[in-house]
Amino acid sequence: MEEYVSMKNKKVKQFFARAEGLMGRLDELGRVCRPALGSERYLTNQQLSELLHLSRRTLQDYRDGGILPFYRLEGKILYRESDIERILTVNYNKPFD
Repeated sequence: MEEYVSMKNKKVKQFFARAEGLMGRLDELGRVCRPALGSERYLTNQQLSELLHLSRRTLQDYRDGGILPFYRLEGKILYRESDIERILTVNYNKPFD
C-alpha cells in the first residue's frame, strides 16, 4: 500500500528544518570564504602563522629579510595567498631517491 507524506509529518518537518539550517551555514561559508579582492585571498599575520606553524616573530624575520612579500595597511600585515604558494613551490626540495 502506498504511503503519502505530508508537511505535517514529524520526519518531514525535521528534514526541512535541517535543510534550512544547512543552507544558512552554506551562505555563511560563502561570505567568509569569498576572495577579498578580485580572485585573490589575503591572509593576516595570525592566519599565516597558524597555517605554516611558524611564530609571528619568524614571519617578521622573513619580512625583514625580504623573503615574504607583504602589504602593510595602517599597521595590519597582509600576505597574498598566491605569493605564499609561489614561495613554497620555489623552495620545495625533493627527497633523495
